[in-house]
Amino acid sequence: MRLQNGQVLTTGGVLPGGTASNNADLYNPATGTFSKTAPMNAIRYAAQATLLVDGRVLVTGGGNGCCLSTYTPTNSAEIYTPTVQGLVTSQTGLTFRAAQGSTTVSQQTLAVLSPNDDIPWAVCVKTYSGGSWLTATPSSSDSKPGAPPVTLTVTVDPTGLAPQDYYGAVTLTPTDQKHLPSL
Repeated sequence: MRLQNGQVLTTGGVLPGGTASNNADLYNPATGTFSKTAPMNAIRYAAQATLLVDGRVLVTGGGNGCCLSTYTPTNSAEIYTPTVQGLVTSQTGLTFRAAQGSTTVSQQTLAVLSPNDDIPWAVCVKTYSGGSWLTATPSSSDSKPGAPPVTLTVTVDPTGLAPQDYYGAVTLTPTDQKHLPSL
C-alpha cells in the first residue's frame, strides 16, 4: 500500500517455513531499502489494506495460515497510522495581499522541523507569472529532532506587478538522498 509520503507499507505474509506473519515493513523507493515498523496486532496472510483519506491504512481480514489445511480466517481489522517522517511545516500555504501601488508587503514565516531524523534540506522558489517576486530565506538548512524549528521567511516584492492574483510555490527538498521530497 503506497502511503501519502511516498513510502510503501507491506503487511503480513508468510515467513520461511510457511508460518503466517504479523510483520509490517516500510519500503522507501528513494533508497530501495526496507525498514521495520510496529507489527500488526493479528497474524494476517492475504489481508486487504486500504488507504484512508487521512493517510492512515485500514488492514482487514486475512488468515493465520498460508495453506488450505491451516488457514483460519482472521475476523478483525486494525488501523496503521504512519509516523510522520520527513520535514513538517507549521502551515502549507500563505496568502499575501497588497494594495495597488504598494511597494512593500509584510513577510511571513514558517517553522520547519523534523520529528524523527536529521534532515538537511534546500528551498526552491517558483513563481507562475509576474517574474521573480517571491523569495524565501534561508535557501537551505538542517532540521533535527528535539532542536528548535528552523524559521523560513517568505517575502513578496510587489514592485512592478499589475493588479491581479499571482501564484508561487516554495518547496522544501531533503538533500540527503534518504528522505523523499514533499509531495
